[in-house]
Amino acid sequence: MALAAAANGPGLRATDVRFTADSIGIVEIGIEITGLGSDGLMRYLWLSFGLLALALGAIGSVVPLLPTTPFVLVAAYAFARSSKRLHNWLVTHATFGPLIENWQRYGAISRGAKTAGLASIIAVFSLSLIMQASTTVLAVQAVVLSGSALFIATRPTPPDEG
Repeated sequence: MALAAAANGPGLRATDVRFTADSIGIVEIGIEITGLGSDGLMRYLWLSFGLLALALGAIGSVVPLLPTTPFVLVAAYAFARSSKRLHNWLVTHATFGPLIENWQRYGAISRGAKTAGLASIIAVFSLSLIMQASTTVLAVQAVVLSGSALFIATRPTPPDEG
């Protein structure tokens, strides 16, 4: 019964808990959980993914080498599939909302976000050079960071920034 109580959660109910053991000591435990269909499970997964992305985006807003915009966009995408309340909060947020709106409306990145992103890319590669990273690491970073920088630099700026 303790297992049934542990399996029960918000919207969940362990309806069939079975314990069986055979003569050689192999134990089988079966739990049937109802109240959370595949849609509900996906909603919880999207919600968890969105919260993780939002946390990383929030950390990125104060840590210079961690990007904010991609994580916030991922969070908005995940919240749109899991929580209307969190999605609405995020898209109307004073800091994160404009990033999302610019991307959704225009496929654009603001000048400030571009500057921060490109500066972070340069800082990361410079730090790797200073730390004397291996040639292989530098080559991989050069390819990945160059692709990222090219993507950021070629996105349009929002119309209100001219």
